[in-house]
Amino acid sequence: MNDEIVDPAGAGWRFDKRVPIALIVTLMFQFCGGVWFASSMNTRVEVLERAGLLTASAGDRLVRVETTVQSIDRRLERMEEDGR
Repeated sequence: MNDEIVDPAGAGWRFDKRVPIALIVTLMFQFCGGVWFASSMNTRVEVLERAGLLTASAGDRLVRVETTVQSIDRRLERMEEDGR
């Protein structure tokens, strides 16, 4: 017994005159819209990555400022204790 499917037309896939041109144009517009959407998403991700890098460096600077402020606060407390 042969399990192969035989195509009665004998040629496989091909375009037919019954496919409306509006369908082809619609599919082309949808494909172009998908490419445009993917491109805009790529741009947005790049912008967010750059912002994330800037924020990370600002976070490091904030830690240093907090450390400096704590050091100044301790010095002021010692100066107040010595001045009493």
